[in-house]
Amino acid sequence: MPRNKKGEPIIPNRFHATNYTLPQYVALFFNLDHPALQDPKLRLGLQLGTNKQEIADGIHEPYIVDTPLLEIDVSDWRYHFDPDAAQGALFASRWNLPEKIRLQHLLENTQANHIGPLRAATVVLAQTGSSFTITGSLADVPLGSKINGDPIAKNPHGTGSWIVELPAQDGTGALKLGENILRLTDPHGKVVDSFYVLRARDADDYARAMEEQRLVQLFLASKAGTAPPDQRIGPGDFFLESATLRRRTPLDPVSIRTNDRGKPLTLTLLTSPAPAAYRDVSERIKQQWAKLGVAVTVEIPATRQEFQDRLLRRQYDVLLFGQSLLDNLDSFPYWHSSTEQKVTANPNALRSNAYNLSQYASFPADALLETIRRTRDEKERADALKKLRDILKTDVPAVFLYSPLYTFAHHENVQGIELGALSVHSDRFLTLYKWYVKQDRTFAQGKSWLSFFGWVRSLMQR
Repeated sequence: MPRNKKGEPIIPNRFHATNYTLPQYVALFFNLDHPALQDPKLRLGLQLGTNKQEIADGIHEPYIVDTPLLEIDVSDWRYHFDPDAAQGALFASRWNLPEKIRLQHLLENTQANHIGPLRAATVVLAQTGSSFTITGSLADVPLGSKINGDPIAKNPHGTGSWIVELPAQDGTGALKLGENILRLTDPHGKVVDSFYVLRARDADDYARAMEEQRLVQLFLASKAGTAPPDQRIGPGDFFLESATLRRRTPLDPVSIRTNDRGKPLTLTLLTSPAPAAYRDVSERIKQQWAKLGVAVTVEIPATRQEFQDRLLRRQYDVLLFGQSLLDNLDSFPYWHSSTEQKVTANPNALRSNAYNLSQYASFPADALLETIRRTRDEKERADALKKLRDILKTDVPAVFLYSPLYTFAHHENVQGIELGALSVHSDRFLTLYKWYVKQDRTFAQGKSWLSFFGWVRSLMQR
């Protein structure tokens, strides 16, 4: 039966409703042919960052599942919604938030600047054609040393000190706009120290860079416990804007994660145009994963045929879809490597029975699936199922969301309906022979209305 906006089944007058479930689940299938999704730490991070309860409540589905065997595993942390653990798993997968990459870079620069004899301002505002003056002690840096190829000289205004002026312009040895590395070499040309200096473009750029340096020092003080408790900040308090860190505000979005090559973490989520709940779930996933720093593009083909074509070609990064099991919960067709799609440019070579939607391949899982399907020994089957659960728990080929609830409506005059445990929708009618509309009183077998007088006479003789 269809549902209203509150998730309640729309039942016609004089009809009664009966709810039932099938051995089905709806899941987010990761396409493991996608290079980024081949990392199990990334998949685990996405699972930990998926709030199944919010999704189920939003579409009025009461039965959450964690495994393809339609179970809920509250004992394992990997199935809990935990945004902090999700951030940790994504960090371990080397997909980092731009703020953390920038912060790490600044911390490394700060550490380098505190080692060695070279000291200078970390941020400067110097017009093109001007110069940047650096001074130091001759006790630490002897004459004959150079900074970026320019020799140091005795400082005429200070006893025992040296001075060098670097031109603020583009060119070798000059101080360029943006980040610069000042290299100090001894009289023999050996690099003995390095120092990082940022040359600001204008006054606004200078102010942003100085604020960034202030926040870095506050972060270090917070980490050391020397900053006042009400002023302490952590990695999550930064926001990257115009390539510079500033203090995050409640209105700032979560930035998109990037890898070591600067590639953003963007995923395409494909789902079917029907049922309508899939659109709602897709948008919720998009919003939830955006909070993790993952950009999701939801694509819903206009027709069922267009969806099937993309499904066959595995043209998705993540697929929101449902799968149906039989009453024995046989998962072989969905997770055995023999049911992967062999993606090819030839459409006639694509298999319509390639039900392994994650393109998942695992030799240990294959062996267990074969045992589960073959054995008649219940203990052997139970042991194999337990091991399969553990493998899928570690590999995370999909995020299992919920098992759909269905409603069967029948006219109030129809009696004797008992649905029981169903495997497919048509099983509702397996007990059709027991259904009835009218109920009449009848005599027991071997009796008739003439028996009534004998029964009355027996009462009078008592």
